Amino acid sequence: MPDETSLQQPVVFQISPQTDTRVHDHAAMLASAGFHVITHTHDQSSVKEVLRLGPRIVLAELAEGERETMFDLVRQLKATARHIPVIVYGVGLTAGEIEATARAGAMWLQLEPTDGVKLVAAVRGVLRAR
Repeated sequence: MPDETSLQQPVVFQISPQTDTRVHDHAAMLASAGFHVITHTHDQSSVKEVLRLGPRIVLAELAEGERETMFDLVRQLKATARHIPVIVYGVGLTAGEIEATARAGAMWLQLEPTDGVKLVAAVRGVLRAR
């Protein structure tokens, strides 16, 4: 059961890679910025789970070897829940990945391995724009 504080914070649903090779803990950085972060790996994530939790935004981190399944999930999510913004982010996104993100109806964000501040700023900007 969420506590009263977490109910007041905007919920961020973060889909992370199965193989967690991140140098920087983006979930901790988002939490310290005032967001309630729920993190699942992409194989544990589903459209049904996202809709049940009702996040204000979904973040999907791309990782080598998991890109196609992540894009499948993002496409399904955007087809079902257009009202929830999705940011696909990663290090060294290729032109093809950026195009796949746009075709899925999501936004993309190029990050450096330890660039959590940029991710926090992007989340704040998208939520303010809504």
